[in-house]
Parts: sequence; structure tokens; C-alpha cells
Amino acid sequence: MIKNVLQVLTAFLFLIAGTESKAQWNLTGNSNATTTSVLGTANAIPLSLITKNTKRLVIDTLGRIGIGTSTPANILTVKGTGSTPAASWVSAGAPLFVGFGETTVGNADFILSMASAAANARPVFVGRRSRGTLAVPGAVAANDQIMSFLASAYDGSIFQNPATIDFFVDGTPSAGSVPGRISFVTGSNSGNRAERLKIGSTGNISINNNQLYVQQTDGAVGIGTASPVASALIDMTSTTKGLLVPRMTKSQKNTIASPATGLLLYQTDDIRGFYYSYGGAWKPLKVVDSVNSFLGYRSGDLIAGGIFNTAIGNYTLQSLTTGDKNTAAGHNSLVSNTVGIENAAFGADAMNVNDSGNYNAALGNSSLTSNRNGNYNTGIGFSSLYFQSGDNNSALGFSAGDYTTGTAEGTFLGTLTQAGADLSNVTAVGFNAIVPGSNSVRIGNTAVTSIGGQVGWSSFSDGRFKNNVKENVPGLEFISKLRPVTYNLNIKGMDNAFEAITGTGKSTLANGSKHEKPLPSATEIKAKEEKAKIIYTGFIAQEVDQAAKDLNYEFSGVDKPKNKNDFFGLRYSEFVVPLVKSVQELNQQNEAKDATIQEQNKKITNLEERLSKLEAMIGGSNAKTMQNVELTSASIEQNVPNPPVNNNTKISYNIPNGSTKAELVITDVYGKKVKEINLSGTGKSTLNVNTTGLSAGTYSYTLFVNGKATETKKMVVAGN
Repeated sequence: MIKNVLQVLTAFLFLIAGTESKAQWNLTGNSNATTTSVLGTANAIPLSLITKNTKRLVIDTLGRIGIGTSTPANILTVKGTGSTPAASWVSAGAPLFVGFGETTVGNADFILSMASAAANARPVFVGRRSRGTLAVPGAVAANDQIMSFLASAYDGSIFQNPATIDFFVDGTPSAGSVPGRISFVTGSNSGNRAERLKIGSTGNISINNNQLYVQQTDGAVGIGTASPVASALIDMTSTTKGLLVPRMTKSQKNTIASPATGLLLYQTDDIRGFYYSYGGAWKPLKVVDSVNSFLGYRSGDLIAGGIFNTAIGNYTLQSLTTGDKNTAAGHNSLVSNTVGIENAAFGADAMNVNDSGNYNAALGNSSLTSNRNGNYNTGIGFSSLYFQSGDNNSALGFSAGDYTTGTAEGTFLGTLTQAGADLSNVTAVGFNAIVPGSNSVRIGNTAVTSIGGQVGWSSFSDGRFKNNVKENVPGLEFISKLRPVTYNLNIKGMDNAFEAITGTGKSTLANGSKHEKPLPSATEIKAKEEKAKIIYTGFIAQEVDQAAKDLNYEFSGVDKPKNKNDFFGLRYSEFVVPLVKSVQELNQQNEAKDATIQEQNKKITNLEERLSKLEAMIGGSNAKTMQNVELTSASIEQNVPNPPVNNNTKISYNIPNGSTKAELVITDVYGKKVKEINLSGTGKSTLNVNTTGLSAGTYSYTLFVNGKATETKKMVVAGN
């Protein structure tokens, strides 16, 4: 607009100007104008132009042009409305243009207008800057200020300049390139203005000296830093402040339509805490209160006074109310704990149902899952002590003690170590070692063929702690009743019996999935097959027990079953005592025999002397005759095969002639009659016996003739 005004004014001045006062100028045009023709004044009088008898334009004696004013303040002064401007309206220096307006909005507007069909046609405000001179411009340098927009306001005494928009050279110029940046500066005056927004030549944006920084190349935002890390979209750097997300009530939160996944806010009522959106649903992200730490969906929901608790994972410590010093990490770990204290659970579903148990530690998924109120338990390994609910148990290994229920003071070291239900003071050591009774220790499984060490096993035998000491151990009488045998172990039968102790081999976990015991390895199967072929030498525990009972002898060498699932066992070291007693008895007998033999030898010598004398007297000898008497009696043979095969065995017997009644009676190790078979006829015969219904063990069978027991044999029955 300024340019257009100057062009019109210049043409008008040339039109009416002239150096000769005698030259006349016509309103319709002049043909006598020359290059030296002028219009104006030759003395110190301003040149004025009027319309409608009103002064519209003035050129003062200094060459300053005023439009709408007779007192121009600079080269070009335009006044639309208002009073005469004070000198303070004009800035220092000699500005090219000053515009004044007053009273009404718009009276000082500066409007550039353009109408064109061309896409790039537009009003342009150009600020040009160079070094050098207007005649010989020079290249600008880095950080040269190109132009500015200045905002200035009157404070009552002077004008203050509180804000500018500045344009700078942003780097080193080169041919065809002058990088530029824009700086937005605000303050209250020129002395305290500061840059608030900077847009660099590369497009990077800085607000308040990098309090907020936007990186053009990847859109990364830095808050408090101009160097956001490469992997972050937003990098916030501060040592004094944190991040505050939106805060709202539950109802306000729930009115958010289709919340985007990952949306985060803080709920101020109901279950207070952080919430994030996932799949259109709100999930809590509980972090901390003053003395507890909770991280995960519904974690620590019901806390009502407990202190020093830490939970990480969905539903961890969800039911906790007043329990203290609990630590849970893993989905559903300690989810039911309400008042239990000082428990530690690490792993999904670890201590899942514990509500009031104390001082327990579980490490591994599903470890101690079923413990509700047991105390002082430690389970390390997947599913260790899974069904356990007793006290003072320790387990180490995959599924160690997991099918054991109600056991107290149990120790389980090794994968799949187990014990029967409701036992106490048990120890299982080694892969798949199983304890069937209380106060017992078991080392190894049915595949083990050797247990040993560098020294023999020691038993406490300090006389200071032995009461009621008696020398009543039977020797020869007890040892004579024992039946040494050789045998093979029924490994499969033992494994089936152990399986009955520990369960079916699978259980339902808290999350609904099935936990199955691993199948035996090929190595284990082969080891058991080889062990089943070994021929062992020993006794049968039930027979030893019966032999002791027959003598009213409490023999500690028999490890009797402690419940219906337990096994008979023998402590072979205990046999040393009756064997020593037997040797002592034999020694006493030998000494007595030696004395008797010596006495008899003396008598024989004396008799021989007397006989010699008699023979000499009568000269002959008398012959003695002996009559052999053959006795006919009942008999019974050993059953064949023994043990029976397919529940069948044969027993041969002989019944004397003249017998009126005969029967075969089978009894168990306790002397209880389990089968009675009547026999007919006399003489030798063979009986087929079916053992169906008899459990594994050793039985006695006796032939009775005319109501009297004649002979007894032993029969071994394997598992059916």
C-alpha cells in the first residue's frame, strides 16, 4: 500500500510541478512538461493538497509527507482519525512510515488485499536485509537479525516494548541458501523480554528454552531436554518435577466414549488409583500408598491397614486387609490372603488360596497353591507343596510334595518327592522318593539299587539315654524260626502301591488347567526292569514279625506299617543282636556239652575197664538185637509254584489210613484263618489251591488230621 501511495503521489507532483511560474498547467493534461518541470513552493512554505476545501495531503519543508495530518512526524505519516499524535508515538530513528488511528476498532488497521485466479497470488509483506549498502548489498552472516515485528504499549509515562516476532539467519548462508529461524519473544518491557518459541530452519521447535522441544525429523518431543533419546517419542527430563496425568471421578472416567488402548488417568473416588484402557475397558494400575506398593490389575484392592506389603501382577494381594509385610509377584499370587503376615510368593498362582497362613515362602508357579492357613512352609519349584495345608514343611524341586496333604514337619528334596496324607515328621530325598508313614525317612525310588557312603550308618546308642535295660533277647529260638529266602522284587506292584499313596497322577490347578506327573524316562524304565531281575537274599518281614510274636519278643528289626498304605520293612542291622545272642547260647551249649562229654568219656573208660574184666571172666559177649519200628504219619509238601502263578498252585499231601477227618487251613501272618479246605480219602493226593482274593504277603498252610495239626508250610502270594 505504501508503495502504491508513493507512486500516485510522485506522478501527481510531476504533473503539477514546474520551474517556470509563467507555465500554465491544464487539468486535462499538459503537453509542455519537461524533465525539469516541477510543482511546489520555492520558499519555506509546505505544499498542501485539498479536496472539498479540506486539506488532505501536506509536504512539509523537510520533505515529510502527511496524509490526514498537517504535521507529518516522519517521511510518510498517515492519520486516519483522532487528535494530533504526541511525539512519543514515534520511535527513535527515522522511520519510513507511521500510521495513526483513534477511538474506533479498525481505525488503525493496515490491510493488504489481493484478488487473482493464480494459486500463488497473495498479499506479501517483505522485510529484506543485507550487509553492505543499498547500492552494493553484502551477504548476511549467521545469527544476523533479518526483520522484526514489535509490539509496543504505553505504561502511563512511556511506551514499553514487551513482545516481538524476530527473524534470524539460522546458520551459515551459502549461494542459494540462507537458513532462517523465527523467534517469538515476550515479557513486560524490552529489558525482560525472553524467547518463548523458536522455530529453527530444520523445523525443530523449542518452547521456553527447551522446556518443550519438538524434533522435526521423527516428531520426538523433549520436555526439559533438546536431545530426546532416539527410542522415545516423548523424553521428559527433570530433577524436581514429575508427570501428572488427568484426574477425574469414576463416573467421569466411564463417560469417556471408546477410550483408546493405553489411555491413562487417575481416578479420585471409589477404588482410587491409576487406570488404563485396554480393548475399550478400564483396568486399574495400582501403584503405591504411603507404606505399601501395588502394581497390577486389582492388586491390593481391599487394603485396610496392612503395612509394608509389596505386590506385582494382576490380582496380587487383592484380598489383603490388615496383613503386614507380605510380598507377592506373579498373576494371582497371594490373591486370597487377608490377614496373613510375612508371606512371600513368587510365581503365577503361588499361595493362591492362603488367607491367614503366616511366615510361608513359595517360589515357582503354583507352589503352595492350596495352603490356606498353614504356617512356616517353604516351597521352591513349580507346583511344590501344591496341595499342602500343614505346618513346617519344606520342599525343593519340581512338584516336590505337591500331592501331599495335611502333612506337618515334612521335608521333600527332589523332583516328585511325596508322602501320604496327614502324616508328620517325614523326609523324602531323591527323585520320586515317597514316604508312606509318619516319622519316616525315604531315600530314592524303586529304581535305586545302591545307597552308600564312605562309612557305615551310625545309630545313637549312648547308655546314658537308655532306660529299662533288660537281657531278654531271644537268640537261637528266634533265629531258628527265621526263613532265609531268595527273591525278586515286584517293582511294578510297589510302584502301583506308591501311586495309590500319592494320588492318580494328575490334579486340577487353580487356573483350571491340568497338572500331570511326567511320564517315566526310558532310563528310569530300563533301570527298574534291570532291578526286577536281581535275585535278592533276605527274609520276609511278615514272617519275621510272626516269629517274634510267637516268642512274645518285641523285635525292633521289623518296621511295621504305620497305616493301611504303609509297607513292612526290615532293619537288617537289628538282626545282629539276636545273632550275637545265638552265638552266646551256642557257646554256652558247647561248653556244657564239652563238660558232659568229658564226664561221659570218664564213664566210658571206666565201663570199658569193667567190661574187659567181665569178658575175661565169662569169655564171651552178648549180642543185642534191635527192633525197628516203622511209624506211618501224615505229611504235606511245599506248594508248587511258589508264589502261585495266575492265582493257582498245587499242594501234595498224605493222609494215614484209618483217618476219619482231614483239612487244609491257610492263615495270614497274624494267625487269622483266611481259607479252610476239607480233604476226603486217605493216602497220597494233590490239591489245587486258588489264591484269588488274597492280598500280597506270606501265608502259612497246615494239615490237620483228626483235629490235630500235623505239619505246616509257608506260601508267598504276590500282588494280584
